[in-house]
Amino acid sequence: QESPEPITTNEGQEMEKLLPGLQSRFETLEQQAKTLLKRKRLLEKLDAQPDWFNYIAAFGASLAATSIMHPVDTLKTRLVAAGSGGSSDDGGAAPAAALSLADLPDLYKGLAGNLAKEGPSSALYLGVYETAKTQLLSTP
Repeated sequence: QESPEPITTNEGQEMEKLLPGLQSRFETLEQQAKTLLKRKRLLEKLDAQPDWFNYIAAFGASLAATSIMHPVDTLKTRLVAAGSGGSSDDGGAAPAAALSLADLPDLYKGLAGNLAKEGPSSALYLGVYETAKTQLLSTP
């Protein structure tokens, strides 16, 4: 077995110049590896959640989304209904008329029924979806 050739002075100086850059790259890679390890641990914890957690999360997300969008849907429906009564000079466009602050609570009328409709159906759909997905992905 041959022994490696000794490093010359010029080669040693060139290597010393490269060392700080290599050290910073190594530190960056080391930090990225630590970050990936933290993410892996977090994902393992998320995978350990019980199946019913997906149902609760879907129910809560549906309630939040419905609560936010219900007034917008109500306003859109009222504007469309107001503009569909016949022809008008402006081409049938719905009036961009007055919506005062006093009218804002009226936009939430019917929210309870909408929540009762959307929450359970979303919980069931997304809960079953997540459970089935987990089972199918864990099958070899």
